Amino acid sequence: MQIWLLLSTASIHQRDELLLIDHAVKTAQIRMRERDILAYPPSGSSPGNNTMAKVLPAAGQSRGLLSQPFNTAFSPMLMHPPFACPLHLWKTTSYTEVWDEGKWLCGMKQLRARQSSCTVYAVGSNRQDTFERTVQSFMRANGGAGCNVHIYDPTLAPGPETDQFLAALRSDNVGTFHPIGLASHADSKGQLIEHSMFRGKTFELQTIGQMMRSNGHECIDILKVDIEGMEHDLITGTEWGSLCVGMFLVEYHSEHAFRVTNNVVKSHGPGRHLSIREVLGDVHKLERAGFFMYSMELVCVGFGPALHHASGCAGQTELAFVNASWLKALTTRGEQ
Repeated sequence: MQIWLLLSTASIHQRDELLLIDHAVKTAQIRMRERDILAYPPSGSSPGNNTMAKVLPAAGQSRGLLSQPFNTAFSPMLMHPPFACPLHLWKTTSYTEVWDEGKWLCGMKQLRARQSSCTVYAVGSNRQDTFERTVQSFMRANGGAGCNVHIYDPTLAPGPETDQFLAALRSDNVGTFHPIGLASHADSKGQLIEHSMFRGKTFELQTIGQMMRSNGHECIDILKVDIEGMEHDLITGTEWGSLCVGMFLVEYHSEHAFRVTNNVVKSHGPGRHLSIREVLGDVHKLERAGFFMYSMELVCVGFGPALHHASGCAGQTELAFVNASWLKALTTRGEQ
């Protein structure tokens, strides 16, 4: 009887979580539809009733906002996260404690309760592993299995700092390091020629799918990407619907966006910032693949001498997406 009650309670709990996820998805879809009506009104539309008479002028104003740079105060007007994480929402070490850190993660207790090792890919490290260590600590608490963490960065220069960083990853069982970069297209090798630190150097690049196949993984639970301006090219060039990814955490650098052309990394143009339209287009592509944006936070405000790298961080924003199908799968594979 006691075993039956435990199983029954777990089933009810899972059912309630599934209902919460369904409700969050439906609410987000309403918000997304309203956002897109304002941002992209039908061409040649004429108000058919009093409601549309009010909506369409506002839509015209929103279309003007779309052309604004993403690093302006206008972006939250059309980029507000439509999805409210219905499961356990947890944040890693805040950027108020460690520079360039602080990520919101959705469904972490459910992920830990799955009782099997999770898979984390962190692309772009710059010898920082606070995120990976914090996630490992959370996932290993209460006897958890921890995560299979893979860290990618082709730009670390040889030397004592890099040697110490790699040695600590191994000795503390944080994760596996790969001196490989992330590309949006297969068989591409980028030559970083726009950045003075890497001028003339060529790095090995792989797509997300290539990385997964080389490690024997079918799914990634958490994909964290900080690739210094290449994220727009990555999102537009990746077929997200063909990948199994749970959470996608990405830092946008709208003030120095890059793209790969003929296997060479090039700037979108001196002083050119990504527009709200371009970033919203990236969000649309992820949404069509089943992802929902649940968090948007500034990395820094981009002015004032008190902040590290303050002069170059305008427009750097943390966006977090979660795949609703992955969330549902979590509730059926473990119990709190």
